[in-house]
Amino acid sequence: MAGENILIVASGHLTHNLREYSRQSTANAAPETVTFRDWVHDRLMHGDAEALFDWPHSAPHAAFAHPTPEHFLPLFVALGAAGPKHATEWLGGGWIGDSLAADNYRFTPV
Repeated sequence: MAGENILIVASGHLTHNLREYSRQSTANAAPETVTFRDWVHDRLMHGDAEALFDWPHSAPHAAFAHPTPEHFLPLFVALGAAGPKHATEWLGGGWIGDSLAADNYRFTPV
């Protein structure tokens, strides 16, 4: 796809626990979601995206951060579109409520 000027947008959340979101009892994100989000972010930024494929078993607090996977799986669409050799840029992010990590990344084939 390199050189074809195609933009693929994948939308999801790095964490998506709606039960925790509806609780809204603290001003800070739940420690489990922070740990999961940081684990994913670290893998992406250090070029170890392959480690994410076994995320339900290897990521800390995976079941808490994503009781169901549909909001995490779009990340793999974006990574697949970027190809095996890609640069990762974190574009920023934040928290929606205390449990939804809304980080933004750009994956550019190299």
